[in-house]
Amino acid sequence: MLFKISCCAFNFVGLDLDEKLDLVANMAFDTVDLSAKSGDELSQAGLIEEPTEYGAFVRDRAAASGLILDELFICTILQDRADVDLTTDDDAVRQHALTAFSQFCIFGQAAGFRSILVVPLAPEGDMDEATAWDNTVKMLRNFTEIAGEHDLLFNIEPVDFSLTKTPELACKMAQDVPGMGFTLDYSHWVSVGCSQEEIETMHPFTRHMHIRQAALGSRQEPVETGTIDFARVTQRLLDDDFEGTLALEHIGKLEPGYRPVDSVVRQNAELAARLEYTARRQIKTEVLPASMEASASQRTVPGEEPSAYKPEDEAWEAISLNERRLTEGVLSRNQEKTSALLHDAFVYVRENGQVITKTTFLSEYLPNEWIDAELVPREAPRQFGDLITTAGLGYFRMKGEPGYPGTAVTHLWVRGADGNWLLAHRQESHKGHAIGPLLPQEGGVSESGLVGFQPRLDVAKEIAVKERAWLKAMVDNDSAVMEGLMHPALQYVHVTDHTSTFDDFMYELSTGFTGANFWGTAMRAFGEDVVVGLHLANYLHLGGPVQSNSQAMHCWVRFDDGWKIVSRHATRFLPY
Repeated sequence: MLFKISCCAFNFVGLDLDEKLDLVANMAFDTVDLSAKSGDELSQAGLIEEPTEYGAFVRDRAAASGLILDELFICTILQDRADVDLTTDDDAVRQHALTAFSQFCIFGQAAGFRSILVVPLAPEGDMDEATAWDNTVKMLRNFTEIAGEHDLLFNIEPVDFSLTKTPELACKMAQDVPGMGFTLDYSHWVSVGCSQEEIETMHPFTRHMHIRQAALGSRQEPVETGTIDFARVTQRLLDDDFEGTLALEHIGKLEPGYRPVDSVVRQNAELAARLEYTARRQIKTEVLPASMEASASQRTVPGEEPSAYKPEDEAWEAISLNERRLTEGVLSRNQEKTSALLHDAFVYVRENGQVITKTTFLSEYLPNEWIDAELVPREAPRQFGDLITTAGLGYFRMKGEPGYPGTAVTHLWVRGADGNWLLAHRQESHKGHAIGPLLPQEGGVSESGLVGFQPRLDVAKEIAVKERAWLKAMVDNDSAVMEGLMHPALQYVHVTDHTSTFDDFMYELSTGFTGANFWGTAMRAFGEDVVVGLHLANYLHLGGPVQSNSQAMHCWVRFDDGWKIVSRHATRFLPY
């Protein structure tokens, strides 16, 4: 990817310089913007009084956090705590601005910044627009020259409340000041009603960007409610071979009731992940091989898998019949009918995380009075040789239990030597609290390791190594390793009722994890090419709370290029 994604330290109001730098580094960014705007982490007075020494200090602090300094955000030059008017005719004020800007550039060069930014505000008083424009152009030309003398690029941020109050005026300013570039922030323009098409006219002059979500009438919105089409933005940047930086700028506020720092962290981290994920998908689409294009064209309805993974007609007919028979067998408490559908190594992970084997299910659960059972397909079924996976919505409801919320159900069906399809694994999950008795933090007794059918030792070792690599890739955000461990047709059912595809999961991975752990692992082998692992699991999301423990199932299938996860389902056994 040509462009970089970084973060503005001034997003995190109330922290000192070191705290901000450490936080940005812990969010897995390697590049940072700093601000000398009034109240932010740098002091304009310090930049002016001791630019070289202060620059060396900031350079060392950034390096200690493992960060590269990118843009120095001045915003407006201050004099006696007031914004300097760059449109002014006052020679003394203009000289102060030039002197201050020169000191800022000495600081920026000493610290190692790439660029420096100023916002040219609209004139104060009754000055006519032509004079204000000419005076500002002269000042910005001087700034461009001074910055160049100190190996810095000079950018302005065109905003609706500045002299460059429309995209047309911004472009005219760039044409009148050769060598000057833009730090473009869509949020300013979207909030006042500009279309993305209008904003895109400023792209030819853009070197740097500020990124946050916005909507009409609101300059800053959460990721979930903003209206900026960042997929369009990243595609345009890729088309233009943009080599600048996209700096995340969702800013916190020192106001009662405002989202705390951890929420601001999440907003910036999530938007960064979405940008990178979208751009990487767009890059892959541009170079999609003809064979993959043909495969993609076979998708005829949303969620339908390419024909390579569709079950054989005869096999799917058998599975569909078996799923109906299973529901009927449970409701009628028919041991013989139900037992005939279950593999001897059958394991059932209930919505409360409890793990039940075939023996326990038939002897202790089936005799209960079942008043309702349901299973409705939701995702496209997939076949991998002698394995068929299904993902739907359903439940088994005993007398006395309340109604179930939408409950995701994964079934793993395996074909036996006699050609019959048997249910090897069933797992459930849904939003909210468990219906069944809640397990303690350490989980409950799992008999899945006692049913036999363990894989050969060499296979078990190979899978164990891959599971450790999977956990490490989660924490390292190593998409290349993860792509090698998971099959493109992956279906991943979360601890809620949400199902992710391979691409969805790769995006979710990029949102950041700082911890992941498996223990209590038990494996079952079904033939030579299918291994189902069940783990106790725990994850820590970047900027989020510790996740409750869960039962995590990985279904591995052996392909020509090695073992891959084709199905994953997680069921929590404690509420968040």
